[in-house]
Amino acid sequence: MTRVFVVLNPIAGQSNPEEIRSHLSAQIAAHGWESTIYQTNGDESDRARLKKAIASNYDLFIAAGGDGTVALTATALIGTGLPLSILPTGTGNGVARAAGIPLDWREAAGLIFGEHQQYEFDAMEVAGQYFLLHLGVGLSGVALRQIDLESKRRLGRLYYPFASLRALFGYQPHRFKLTIDGEDHTFKGTEVFIINSASMGDPFVRWSDSIKPTDGTLDVFLVRARTLTDFLRLAWNVVLGRQRLDPKVTYLLAHESIDVRTDPTLPLQGDGEFVTEEPFSVQLVAEAIKIIGPEQSAQM
Repeated sequence: MTRVFVVLNPIAGQSNPEEIRSHLSAQIAAHGWESTIYQTNGDESDRARLKKAIASNYDLFIAAGGDGTVALTATALIGTGLPLSILPTGTGNGVARAAGIPLDWREAAGLIFGEHQQYEFDAMEVAGQYFLLHLGVGLSGVALRQIDLESKRRLGRLYYPFASLRALFGYQPHRFKLTIDGEDHTFKGTEVFIINSASMGDPFVRWSDSIKPTDGTLDVFLVRARTLTDFLRLAWNVVLGRQRLDPKVTYLLAHESIDVRTDPTLPLQGDGEFVTEEPFSVQLVAEAIKIIGPEQSAQM
């Protein structure tokens, strides 16, 4: 018998948690499996419950929520070899997009019981937390630090550009010092992006498709954009997948680790969530977690 542990975020996106609970319970029971559905509280008790579930010998974990729920579950699973299935019910659903998972959560659930493939995603580790998509220190961190949950739910994906535009006014360039795989880099700019996946949680805005979450490398973009015109040009180049050619961007590659220091200290966001305002180090963890996706996903 397969034992399934479901991590359900009841406030992700516009989803109905009772509908998800009912659907999953029926499908899992129909296959003769056993399930536990855990509803998150948004505090430290979530991590404790996941740790207990892993020790209880579950065979499969399902994250039903947005990228924050996926990051929470993935952080607990990394290093265990246990597979993760994603039911995307959040705002951006960037990890689901990266794996080619259907954005209709019912279709995504069908992958669990039908034909699928397991993809070994790399991860970025920061002080014991793991992220699968991207990190940003600078303007994006300032924007996400100010995010209001109710406004995020109301505006959906439109909230991210709204928050970024609001944070842009009065924002000044800062001095960044990076050490990438032991080599020092210093520059004055507005943002450092550390990218593991092309997905940004939007179907029309992606990093270059050459960036893969399974390639054992991290792409680093040093952004010197200052004016609204600079940022609009950068956004357009991202839409076209040619951000490496933007005159206000320097591109670097990391294979192991990245240390980031800023003067003054700037907030860090990871996978669209505020993380910390402390200086930080990033460690690349290759093939960190198995994610269930469709066979022959174009994203891989």
